[in-house]
Amino acid sequence: NNENPSITDSFDLLYKGLEITSGAQRIHDYEMLLASFKEKGLHPDTFQSYLNTFRYGCPPHGGFGIGLERVVYKLLELT
Repeated sequence: NNENPSITDSFDLLYKGLEITSGAQRIHDYEMLLASFKEKGLHPDTFQSYLNTFRYGCPPHGGFGIGLERVVYKLLELT
């Protein structure tokens, strides 16, 4: 989060008490991403092709993942 680095810009979506998706704004700053890799013990050379996409600028972006099996379970009232 730009205003408070100790929190994230993220969300969880619940349907009838079950988390069916979560998402967040992703790191888009090359230097911040590189520092994060090093902090986690990852070797930047291993991820060079990925890191190169951020080297010359990447717009702010986000992503999410949905658990389709969880949605189906709830729709069919299996859980």
